[in-house]
Amino acid sequence: MEWSKNTLGPGKVTVTGGGTNAADIREYQWALNHPVYNQKAVPAAAQDAVTLDINPDNSGPNVLYVRTVNQAGNISTPTTYLFYVRPKAGQDKTNDATGDGYGDTFVIDGSGDLRIYAGDKDGDIDAWMPAATDAGRPVPSGYWKDAASGKSALITHSTDWFPGDGLTDLIARMPDGKLYVYPGDGNGRVDISRRLEILLPAGSPNTATLTQLIAGEDVTGDGMPDFFALGDNGDTFWAFTGYTGASFSTVNAQPAPRRARAPYGRAGNAHRPHALLVHIALRCPFAVALARARKTTVYWILGTATAASALYSGYLTLVWNRSP
Repeated sequence: MEWSKNTLGPGKVTVTGGGTNAADIREYQWALNHPVYNQKAVPAAAQDAVTLDINPDNSGPNVLYVRTVNQAGNISTPTTYLFYVRPKAGQDKTNDATGDGYGDTFVIDGSGDLRIYAGDKDGDIDAWMPAATDAGRPVPSGYWKDAASGKSALITHSTDWFPGDGLTDLIARMPDGKLYVYPGDGNGRVDISRRLEILLPAGSPNTATLTQLIAGEDVTGDGMPDFFALGDNGDTFWAFTGYTGASFSTVNAQPAPRRARAPYGRAGNAHRPHALLVHIALRCPFAVALARARKTTVYWILGTATAASALYSGYLTLVWNRSP
């Protein structure tokens, strides 16, 4: 696939009939990133080429959907064109890895390869692209998956962790059981050749036993990002703070709140949370440990906001393996 010559913003794409007789073409119908075909372009008489004015929401991967309508009103099989848009210069925002200011999603596919799905202004994720390189070269297939067990690495991202270049990085618990930071390149990819093992303080859990990773922003007020994890099959919530240079100086653990583990007084694994996803963009100290929600009613939340006018945005989702 090819990268755009210019950075994110308005651009032009030329579409041709691909061998269709120009006299037979009534119009082209097209759309960007969603196959809704809500845009039309009519070529000049006796011409099959037409130039489309496009303006992608997001940098990184984008898909152009185009189909031809002939003079009789028949619609061709759609053609898709995947292309990558270069980001503008500047630092990434929270959860943004492609440089456009919108949150993106890293995913490990069934083959053990890392993908990134670029988010747009509406919070949608559409197209994806490979999200890892090895010093500019392709990464060996299956790098992010343990070949013996079939288990994938645990991954999370939020902000710049290392080396302080303002570009969003990836934190991963790899199949070897260790925790690493993979520096981002600002284009939605990480470089495995530059990975650095994260050092944890005394009293930290064996990272091989963690079941969920949560990269956050600063929740302690020291200006540095903080990191959270679930361990013991969801029974223990770990908070790692005092970050500097791929290491943490402080670790705290607390059991999952009893009310969260056993809502309505019922105990047992059936009500243990097995996934905790947190994305927080913060301008004040704000800490969330665990929550138990039913529709719009929060039954358990542990956290503090120190200012009534605090500005924050984000989400917290708990996945339970049985409804109460």
